[in-house]
Amino acid sequence: MITTEIQVAKEQLQKWGNALLTQNSDTVSQLYAEDATLKPTLDPEHKQNRAAIKGYFDSFLQKGPQCKLLEDANLRVRVLSEQLILFTGKYEFTLTQQNNDVVIADFVFLYQFNSNQNKWEIIKHSSSLSL
Repeated sequence: MITTEIQVAKEQLQKWGNALLTQNSDTVSQLYAEDATLKPTLDPEHKQNRAAIKGYFDSFLQKGPQCKLLEDANLRVRVLSEQLILFTGKYEFTLTQQNNDVVIADFVFLYQFNSNQNKWEIIKHSSSLSL
């Protein structure tokens, strides 16, 4: 594994975490491809495009989430091609508007490089409570 891919994956997750801090669902949803899929941690329904993803974050951001990557043995980066990176691991959310509840979740992000826009986008994001 080349360090660069690990850095790209971590930078993209940090970018996503910083977008959550804006509490702006437009900012967060713009990190996803137009036809991305999201399986949220706290919602059983899959979101099948950017508009549905934005709708989910309209609600979720009201909880004041702050995200922190957990560096443990579950952290994996796999390069599928020059334009696809799979990133799996765990993150912790502190929900600042919900009594500072802490949620630990397993995540899967699939990032695709959009050469037309010269940026990485999330094309698949799945998150589930860690047991």
